[in-house]
Amino acid sequence: MNQTPLDPGFFDREKNLVNLANSLLNHFGVKPFHPTLPAADSVLKGHQKVAVFLFDGMGELVLADHPKQYRYIISHKIATIYSMNPATTVAATNAFLSARYPSETGWIGWSEYFSDLKEAVDVFPNRDSLTGKKIPGPNIMEGRFPYQNLADLINGAGHKAKASFEAPIRDGKGPKSLHQFQKQANAFFQKEGGEFLYSYWTKPDSLLHKYGTHSLMIPCYIKRIQRTIKAFVKKNPDVLLFVIADHGLINVHYEDIATIPEIANCLAGPIVLEPRTPSFFVKKGMESTFEEAFISHYGDKAYLMSKAEVVKSGYFGPGKPEAKVLDLFGDYVALMRSTTCLYDSRSKEHPKFHKGHHAGGTNKERLILLSAYNV
Repeated sequence: MNQTPLDPGFFDREKNLVNLANSLLNHFGVKPFHPTLPAADSVLKGHQKVAVFLFDGMGELVLADHPKQYRYIISHKIATIYSMNPATTVAATNAFLSARYPSETGWIGWSEYFSDLKEAVDVFPNRDSLTGKKIPGPNIMEGRFPYQNLADLINGAGHKAKASFEAPIRDGKGPKSLHQFQKQANAFFQKEGGEFLYSYWTKPDSLLHKYGTHSLMIPCYIKRIQRTIKAFVKKNPDVLLFVIADHGLINVHYEDIATIPEIANCLAGPIVLEPRTPSFFVKKGMESTFEEAFISHYGDKAYLMSKAEVVKSGYFGPGKPEAKVLDLFGDYVALMRSTTCLYDSRSKEHPKFHKGHHAGGTNKERLILLSAYNV
């Protein structure tokens, strides 16, 4: 396939969320799985209490849209790091929490395919990707691809650690407002003897999806996040705080593959993973036809990889993924480099369109500002 190659930064193994997570493990006496992040290592020294606040979607270039309003966060920057490939919540948050790459965890995208079930599944809500119907029973990914998270590993090393998620996620005991977010974090360190806290918040991602990156609602909400950070830092001067995102977002538009017969006729199954990192199952014998048609229509908007190239390049992470991970996506993966999202109206009963999205190949989706407080 004759295409403009990807920038080498897509395969960064030195400055990403996994490196940061391994710095935290190393700091608390857990043997790291991968290299650590030097910028984090240097500020961790001497700190007994550490918190990480992850605000979903609050990428560096989302913050850069309003540098004066977010001056407090930006002024505490210690590094720019990369999200995962793809730059999406499923891949990125699980990579950070596990300190391992998507190729190792199996959490590689919103919609993953299970050949034994002959079904594509939206893995976070555990529902059929095509019909939107809930799949009964426990979460399929948690059953098939379990892992110990940072808090589990740090607790195992003899420290008091906790992973907190905005309610109703996980056990539903997490905060329901930014006020509770700060209050619960304060209590963990001041009353419960906590040493490490990971606390996850779903916004501004959900707002960016709904309203886009240019909505006035975004700076208003991120200013509330900034006030929450300030209040926690002032209240807990003995806690080193890192603030991160999992990815950023850009404004997008949607295109229906079903309207392009040269491509649609080659497909053997539903599009999986993400609208901005779509993965395609292609009918046997039609690979060349598909490649030519796709590059003809989207060669200037996307980078198309065969499954073999995905593995060889280490797109989802270094090393060859296990067979059960390779089974989760199709014969090809396309990384969108423009503002395009792809879907197939023939299989998706109720497609949901967002104004803002992520998982593509732009810097606004991939770059994360790592800031540190009480250093």
